[in-house]
Amino acid sequence: MPARTTNFRTTVQERRWTYEAFCIQWKRACKELAERDRDPRLATVPMSRRTFDRWMKGDLTERGPRPDTTRVLEYLFGMPVGQLFAPSHEGPAELPAGRFPAEEPDQAEAVRRRLEEVLTSGHISEAGLASWEETLAWHGRATRFRPEVDLLRDLRRDVGALSRALDQRQSLGAMRRLTRFSAQMAGLMSLVLVRQGDDHSANAWLRVARIAAEEAGDSDVRAWIFAEDAYALFYCGDLTGAARAARRAQVSSVQTTVGAALAAPLEARAHAVMGDRREAESALGRAEDALAHLHGDDTAESAFGYNEAQLRFHQGNALTHLGQTDRAREAQQRALQLYPADEHLDRALIELDAAMCLLLDGEPAAAAYSTAEILRKLPEQHRSGIILTRACQIERLLSTVPSGPRPVRVLRDVLAPLQQDTASEHEGKAP
Repeated sequence: MPARTTNFRTTVQERRWTYEAFCIQWKRACKELAERDRDPRLATVPMSRRTFDRWMKGDLTERGPRPDTTRVLEYLFGMPVGQLFAPSHEGPAELPAGRFPAEEPDQAEAVRRRLEEVLTSGHISEAGLASWEETLAWHGRATRFRPEVDLLRDLRRDVGALSRALDQRQSLGAMRRLTRFSAQMAGLMSLVLVRQGDDHSANAWLRVARIAAEEAGDSDVRAWIFAEDAYALFYCGDLTGAARAARRAQVSSVQTTVGAALAAPLEARAHAVMGDRREAESALGRAEDALAHLHGDDTAESAFGYNEAQLRFHQGNALTHLGQTDRAREAQQRALQLYPADEHLDRALIELDAAMCLLLDGEPAAAAYSTAEILRKLPEQHRSGIILTRACQIERLLSTVPSGPRPVRVLRDVLAPLQQDTASEHEGKAP
């Protein structure tokens, strides 16, 4: 029987999920749903290759998936299972914001028109606000595993829809929540653009995020935006500004927030790059304290959460910059144990820090070969700007120490086409 193009198939293809990648997301959804519903059975709902292949072909039994499987599917995709397995030419107009199939522009336009009609028909309902909350949560989780180009496309689309909702007359409470969503969405835009190496656009979105956060009057969101500001400043090379913004995030709320937990290790990294060991160690201590006060959703694998895996990554990075390679390796190894296999960006950055430790310990050839291998094995869609920047830093340092011509040449042979691709992308964006 020929395969049917269902909303399930379209969405899986849009997210570029192989069976293995789907299983990672399935297990994560099972765990989250089991915790949310306090139902331990859901943590072990099985997923076989045969079932996945049948679903991709649109081949369902008349009864459909089992009840527990249905619950996980609806949690993972954010739509009823009947709609999920409907033909994609019938289903998209009902998809929630942020779940649009990408392959068919006319379908996406139909979704946009439908959403606009809903948003302009009067005050947004509580269900509408809840839908935006879930859309925002999805984008936050997606920053941990989706390629930046896909994230940016979906965020732009949803920011446009959110702007139209803000244009309508809303109740004061609804307007405040929509403004908060806008601040967080703009912050996510900045985060993705920083990863791509587009500092100018990232800072422009941060200005919007700061304005929206102030309008919303939410101290937790304000702290998170300050942390994202520090992140952007750090990667564009303004280390003093990054440390200052990180401190602002830590003192902007009376209680410990995710923003404070994000900002403290960022401050440590900035001080470490500047060679200030005392301030870096002090900030790492505050980071440990902040993480100890976070619980529940605040430690989720999301841009809106912070957990031990991230802290060990950031701790290892700070210690690498301080030249404390033994302590850095310990943090790096712990981080790699904790990070899921599909979080390509952070894992690659941790491994690049480990390569830098090899260089600092007098093993330049090993550092060169390790860096080249990290870039080779990284999926093409995850070779973001900050990955190449870090690899280029290692390459430049290698050229200043005796390591023999072959290791450096091997690394340069891997880097050259990637740098050329990046240059071509920037030329394509130029006016």
